[in-house]
Amino acid sequence: MQIRWRQIDGLRIPIRVSSAGDVEQLADGEWSQARYYLSKGRRHVHLYTNGGEKIAKSVSSLVATAFLGRIPRGCVAVHLNGDKTDDRLENLKIMTFQELGHINGLRRHRLVNITFPDDNEPGWNILQGTRYPVRVNEAGEVEVYKEGNWERKNRFTRSESPVEYVCIQDSSGRSSPVAVRNLIYQAYRGEIPAGFQAWPINGDPKDCRLVNLRLASKDEVREASREKHCRPVAKYDRDGNLLRVYRTLTEAGRDSHHSIREIAERAKLPQPKPFRDGTWFAFVQEAPECTE
Repeated sequence: MQIRWRQIDGLRIPIRVSSAGDVEQLADGEWSQARYYLSKGRRHVHLYTNGGEKIAKSVSSLVATAFLGRIPRGCVAVHLNGDKTDDRLENLKIMTFQELGHINGLRRHRLVNITFPDDNEPGWNILQGTRYPVRVNEAGEVEVYKEGNWERKNRFTRSESPVEYVCIQDSSGRSSPVAVRNLIYQAYRGEIPAGFQAWPINGDPKDCRLVNLRLASKDEVREASREKHCRPVAKYDRDGNLLRVYRTLTEAGRDSHHSIREIAERAKLPQPKPFRDGTWFAFVQEAPECTE
């Protein structure tokens, strides 16, 4: 099925949504995935109006409004399969709160039909205790079984962290975010002890392959995060003139009002990638001692 995109009007930072349930924002002339956060089981994004007001919108309401029309008062965009993170257009329907209450009543009394796969493909491990069948593989992929097909599970990040999460529903229907790397590790190597988490050996938080995961204590994670953010970084203008050297990425983010994650990603590139104001960053070898 062809994916369609539609832009949301009236915003200071342009936003567009797709029929597949994706949200992208325009920054420095390029469309990039918006940062999601989970609230009451639904994916949300922050938008900025032309007046500078910061507002929160659920992805489901954005997709429904863009493709189905304005949501009337007293109505809501409902996820037909019960998965509140599945914001595909074909999974959304605008209903009244009365209709939604009736559906929720059916779900609470377990009258909703949930299909299960007859078998599983080699190389995949099906998780236990989930409402909808979920499977993972050693390559770090996560899929959910719906309407007779295995589909890629939507991933999202939280705040400034680059760690990827998926929303998993337990057998009671309660949704909660789970780090993909923890999910992969537990599926193949067993329960993660208290005070530990799965950690990427190569340092790439998005590389969730099983061979790249090991157990790390909270102290190790804290120290690794400190070392990462304490890397000195230099700021240059559009002509390549040095403006300032920061002791830490955190300090650079506070002063420049750019995302720490975005600064780090651009600073490690071999060629400068300026921000909209023309400034760009690069990691340097020496800076004043880091005390954070």
